[in-house]
Amino acid sequence: MGAGLENLLREFIAQLVLERGNFLLQFLLDIVHDLTERAPTTHVAGAGPAGSAAALTALREGVRVRLFEKSPLPRHKVCGEFLSPEAAEVLAQLGAWDRFCCCKPARMRRAALHLGEREKRWRLPAEAFGLSRYALDAML
Repeated sequence: MGAGLENLLREFIAQLVLERGNFLLQFLLDIVHDLTERAPTTHVAGAGPAGSAAALTALREGVRVRLFEKSPLPRHKVCGEFLSPEAAEVLAQLGAWDRFCCCKPARMRRAALHLGEREKRWRLPAEAFGLSRYALDAML
Protein backbone atom coordinates (compact mmCIF):
# COMPACT_ATOMS: atom_id res chain seq x y z
CA MET A 1 0.00 0.00 0.00
CA GLY A 2 1.48 3.39 -0.96
CA ALA A 3 2.24 5.94 1.77
CA GLY A 4 -0.24 8.48 0.33
CA LEU A 5 -3.07 5.96 0.27
CA GLU A 6 -2.19 4.74 3.77
CA ASN A 7 -2.35 8.28 5.16
CA LEU A 8 -5.60 9.04 3.35
CA LEU A 9 -7.19 5.82 4.68
CA ARG A 10 -5.91 6.53 8.18
CA GLU A 11 -7.31 10.07 8.15
CA PHE A 12 -10.66 8.90 6.77
CA ILE A 13 -11.10 6.23 9.44
CA ALA A 14 -9.91 8.59 12.19
CA GLN A 15 -12.55 11.11 11.16
CA LEU A 16 -15.27 8.44 11.25
CA VAL A 17 -14.13 7.40 14.73
CA LEU A 18 -14.30 11.00 15.95
CA GLU A 19 -17.75 11.49 14.43
CA ARG A 20 -19.32 8.20 15.43
CA GLY A 21 -17.20 6.72 18.23
CA ASN A 22 -17.64 3.24 16.78
CA PHE A 23 -15.37 0.58 18.28
CA LEU A 24 -15.25 -1.27 14.95
CA LEU A 25 -13.93 1.82 13.20
CA GLN A 26 -11.28 2.19 15.92
CA PHE A 27 -10.42 -1.46 15.32
CA LEU A 28 -9.90 -0.72 11.60
CA LEU A 29 -7.81 2.35 12.38
CA ASP A 30 -5.54 0.30 14.61
CA ILE A 31 -5.14 -2.34 11.89
CA VAL A 32 -4.14 0.36 9.40
CA HIS A 33 -1.68 1.74 11.96
CA ASP A 34 -0.13 -1.68 12.51
CA LEU A 35 0.13 -2.31 8.77
CA THR A 36 1.90 0.99 8.24
CA GLU A 37 4.17 0.52 11.25
CA ARG A 38 4.90 -3.09 10.27
CA ALA A 39 4.33 -4.08 13.89
CA PRO A 40 3.00 -7.61 14.33
CA THR A 41 -0.12 -7.25 16.45
CA THR A 42 -3.11 -9.54 16.85
CA HIS A 43 -6.43 -7.69 16.94
CA VAL A 44 -9.26 -9.40 18.78
CA ALA A 45 -12.83 -8.13 18.38
CA GLY A 46 -14.87 -8.99 21.46
CA ALA A 47 -13.63 -9.38 25.03
CA GLY A 48 -16.09 -12.03 26.17
CA PRO A 49 -14.90 -15.53 27.06
CA ALA A 50 -13.88 -16.50 23.50
CA GLY A 51 -12.16 -13.21 22.70
CA SER A 52 -10.38 -13.16 26.06
CA ALA A 53 -9.20 -16.74 25.51
CA ALA A 54 -7.87 -15.82 22.05
CA ALA A 55 -6.07 -12.78 23.48
CA LEU A 56 -4.55 -14.76 26.36
CA THR A 57 -3.36 -17.47 23.97
CA ALA A 58 -1.71 -14.91 21.70
CA LEU A 59 -0.07 -13.17 24.67
CA ARG A 60 1.35 -16.48 25.92
CA GLU A 61 2.95 -16.89 22.48
CA GLY A 62 4.62 -13.49 22.86
CA VAL A 63 2.38 -11.68 20.37
CA ARG A 64 1.27 -8.11 20.98
CA VAL A 65 -2.53 -7.98 21.37
CA ARG A 66 -5.15 -5.26 20.98
CA LEU A 67 -8.47 -6.30 22.47
CA PHE A 68 -11.65 -4.43 21.47
CA GLU A 69 -15.03 -4.60 23.17
CA LYS A 70 -18.08 -2.49 22.38
CA SER A 71 -19.67 -2.87 25.84
CA PRO A 72 -18.28 -1.95 29.25
CA LEU A 73 -16.89 -4.92 31.17
CA PRO A 74 -17.61 -6.75 33.32
CA ARG A 75 -21.29 -7.05 32.49
CA HIS A 76 -24.30 -8.88 33.81
CA LYS A 77 -25.74 -11.49 31.44
CA VAL A 78 -28.17 -14.28 32.16
CA CYS A 79 -26.49 -16.57 29.66
CA GLY A 80 -23.04 -17.94 30.17
CA GLU A 81 -23.26 -18.87 33.84
CA PHE A 82 -22.80 -22.61 33.19
CA LEU A 83 -19.33 -23.86 32.33
CA SER A 84 -19.11 -27.43 31.12
CA PRO A 85 -16.55 -29.85 32.59
CA GLU A 86 -14.21 -29.14 29.65
CA ALA A 87 -13.86 -25.53 30.82
CA ALA A 88 -11.44 -26.62 33.58
CA GLU A 89 -8.85 -27.83 31.07
CA VAL A 90 -9.25 -24.75 28.87
CA LEU A 91 -8.87 -22.38 31.83
CA ALA A 92 -5.77 -24.29 32.97
CA GLN A 93 -4.24 -24.00 29.48
CA LEU A 94 -4.90 -20.25 29.55
CA GLY A 95 -3.21 -19.95 32.94
CA ALA A 96 -6.50 -18.79 34.46
CA TRP A 97 -7.54 -21.85 36.50
CA ASP A 98 -6.28 -20.55 39.87
CA ARG A 99 -7.98 -17.17 39.36
CA PHE A 100 -11.16 -18.99 38.35
CA CYS A 101 -11.09 -21.10 41.52
CA CYS A 102 -10.59 -17.95 43.64
CA CYS A 103 -13.98 -16.77 42.31
CA LYS A 104 -15.53 -19.74 44.17
CA PRO A 105 -17.67 -21.10 41.32
CA ALA A 106 -20.58 -23.38 42.22
CA ARG A 107 -19.60 -26.98 41.57
CA MET A 108 -22.30 -28.95 39.79
CA ARG A 109 -22.65 -32.70 39.54
CA ARG A 110 -26.36 -32.95 38.69
CA ALA A 111 -28.75 -31.19 36.35
CA ALA A 112 -32.53 -30.76 36.29
CA LEU A 113 -34.83 -29.62 33.52
CA HIS A 114 -38.30 -28.37 34.43
CA LEU A 115 -41.09 -28.36 31.84
CA GLY A 116 -44.30 -27.25 33.48
CA GLU A 117 -45.22 -30.00 35.93
CA ARG A 118 -42.62 -32.38 34.53
CA GLU A 119 -39.04 -32.64 35.64
CA LYS A 120 -36.06 -34.56 34.29
CA ARG A 121 -32.97 -35.06 36.48
CA TRP A 122 -29.61 -36.60 35.62
CA ARG A 123 -26.02 -36.83 36.79
CA LEU A 124 -23.43 -34.92 34.78
CA PRO A 125 -20.61 -37.07 33.38
CA ALA A 126 -18.07 -34.85 35.18
CA GLU A 127 -18.10 -31.85 37.49
CA ALA A 128 -19.28 -28.61 35.84
CA PHE A 129 -19.20 -25.07 37.20
CA GLY A 130 -21.55 -22.16 37.74
CA LEU A 131 -20.19 -18.62 37.81
CA SER A 132 -21.89 -15.36 36.95
CA ARG A 133 -20.90 -13.86 33.62
CA TYR A 134 -20.02 -10.67 35.53
CA ALA A 135 -17.44 -12.53 37.64
CA LEU A 136 -16.14 -14.51 34.64
CA ASP A 137 -15.65 -11.35 32.54
CA ALA A 138 -13.87 -9.62 35.43
CA MET A 139 -11.64 -12.65 36.03
CA LEU A 140 -10.62 -13.01 32.38
